[in-house]
Amino acid sequence: MNVMLTEKEAGVDVFEQLYIKNSMQRLFRFLDEESALWEDILIMNSVPRKWPFVQAVLEEL
Repeated sequence: MNVMLTEKEAGVDVFEQLYIKNSMQRLFRFLDEESALWEDILIMNSVPRKWPFVQAVLEEL
């Protein structure tokens, strides 16, 4: 969510790819912060541009 809040990535493109390439169960676990690291990686790989998401993760560390 940080990526879209800071306008690093267009929300429509992100959500479209998230819904197309991931199961709803995985997305809900991710949004509830209950997903495993491998699921986070799959979700990040399903969006058009990955770098803004990698930056967001690094900012949270």
